[in-house]
Amino acid sequence: MKYDASTPPDPKAWLEADEDERKDAIARYHRRFKGAHPRAESQLAHDTFHVIVENQLAMGEPPQARAALERLLGEGLDRHEAVHAIASRLTALVWETTTKAIPFSEKDYASKLEALTAESWRSEAADDSSPDRSEGGYAADDDDFGDDIFEDD
Repeated sequence: MKYDASTPPDPKAWLEADEDERKDAIARYHRRFKGAHPRAESQLAHDTFHVIVENQLAMGEPPQARAALERLLGEGLDRHEAVHAIASRLTALVWETTTKAIPFSEKDYASKLEALTAESWRSEAADDSSPDRSEGGYAADDDDFGDDIFEDD
């Protein structure tokens, strides 16, 4: 399976693929991606959240994910960046549920997606002075994703 974040995957083919196949395709894409990209403390987690967002978009659930994607694209984000913006809302809620031991709220997630704009995403990206954002893809210290786990495309 091939993946390119700038092009929506065929929903039927995406959902028919094995979950590991989806993760591997996204990991291969990220390894080859040469544009600006947020660094991640865990590339496995980063790739997994990509899979989750693509799954939501392919299934149409929640509908606010598709609406957010379309709005973000209309506001000038490229598709890859829009997927990151959507994933940021999900990761924030997952973090909150695990650190505060509270249940995940689909209603809160939907509200966060409805409020998400390109301007709010860009503002967060500009304000983030942590080392997790970099130009040019993965950081040099991300050696836990060796090339030996990837099939040739």
